[in-house]
Amino acid sequence: MICFSDLFEIAAIFSVDGAYHRRGDGATSRQTEQVLKNVGALLAAEGFSLADVVKATVFATDMGAFAAVNEV
Repeated sequence: MICFSDLFEIAAIFSVDGAYHRRGDGATSRQTEQVLKNVGALLAAEGFSLADVVKATVFATDMGAFAAVNEV
């Protein structure tokens, strides 16, 4: 994570909880929810929120599951 002035950049966020246990049980929607929760926590720690996000890049191993990402 990089913070410079009003710019805050986050990279490589995974679906793990605070104890680094993998969450989501393989379901794309649950993994996405956990990732967004993690991103939200990182943003909040720096005084930002998900409403401040300008761009997000998602890497998926199965494009067939991409619709589940967009639903979340």
